[in-house]
Amino acid sequence: MEWMGANGQTLYIKLSPKTLAERLDKGKTTRPLIAGLHGDELVAFIAEKLAERESFYEQATHIVNGIDMSVEKLAATIKADQDSK
Repeated sequence: MEWMGANGQTLYIKLSPKTLAERLDKGKTTRPLIAGLHGDELVAFIAEKLAERESFYEQATHIVNGIDMSVEKLAATIKADQDSK
C-alpha cells in the first residue's frame, strides 16, 4: 500500500461481508479460497479476511461506500478529496 500510494492513487470500495458474499457467489469456482464455501460459511470467511486486511485497505487514497456508488459519485468523491488537499 505504501508503494501504491506513493506511485498513484488507490481506491477502497467498502462493502459488507454479506454483500461481498452475494457478489462473489456467482464466480467462486474461479476463486480457490472460496470455491467450497456456502451461505454463512462464506460470509464468515469474508468477514475474517476483511478484518485481517482492513488496516491495509484503510490506507487507500480514496475510501467509498460501494452500496450506492456510481461513476458520477466516485468522480465527485475523488475530486472532493483532491480539492481538500
